[in-house]
Amino acid sequence: MSSEFCDVRSCCLSLLDLIEKGKPIQEALAQYDAPLSDRDRHLLSELLYGFLRTEKRLFFILSRYLQNSSSLPIHFLRIIALAIYSLLFLDRIPPYAALSSAVQLCKQRYGKSLANRANAVLRSFLRDMEAYRTFSAYESSLDPAPVRQIHTLSRFYSLPFWLLNYWDEVYGKSAMLLLAKRSFERPLLGLLFANTSSGKMSYSDFASSTEGSWQKLGCLGFYGRRSSQAAFSFEPLHAHGDLSFQSPGSQAVLLALGLTCW
Repeated sequence: MSSEFCDVRSCCLSLLDLIEKGKPIQEALAQYDAPLSDRDRHLLSELLYGFLRTEKRLFFILSRYLQNSSSLPIHFLRIIALAIYSLLFLDRIPPYAALSSAVQLCKQRYGKSLANRANAVLRSFLRDMEAYRTFSAYESSLDPAPVRQIHTLSRFYSLPFWLLNYWDEVYGKSAMLLLAKRSFERPLLGLLFANTSSGKMSYSDFASSTEGSWQKLGCLGFYGRRSSQAAFSFEPLHAHGDLSFQSPGSQAVLLALGLTCW
């Protein structure tokens, strides 16, 4: 498990570089041609989306164990952050596999010294891990008292402070909390089939093969959880132009405005 997991983490680092250069997440995943099994591709998708969704929380945790982290290689920090994500959120990956694969990858890329440092950070985190499932672990006495709770929520839910503060002012505290919780959940995957004869055929094939595990959106769209995509291969359809990845929210806006043929 650990060596395979190490390879998936390397792929995740490459994809993060592409996304930093402006490549959309779903497109980057769909076009990534590393020789991975279906299982590893699903793990890669989980790691990539999970890291991006929780990045602010992960790097706050890192700051508790690494001093002057800005002087360290960004990929080194991301390797440790991905391991912390695995330990916190991926129950099916044993802690020893997440830890050993991260240390192994650091050693391959940066040598023994930084590998030992990664090992020390992750072992310290493992001892404290349960505390980081609670709000109190993300509090800081340096935050101004009037907005201390919002700063804590910002770290816990991995959201910008300004956004939470805006929600609080406009919608109130209860709605702010609901929006923060919803934003922290795994996103739904949106699919939009082409309005062509081959695209419509693919749409029908997909609708019959998924047996209700995906929800229809308009006349050519679907949305669902990422784990429910295993029975259908999207890559050939995407390469042929019969399928594009479009978030359910974007599709809903186009439907509401009557712009589905625009």
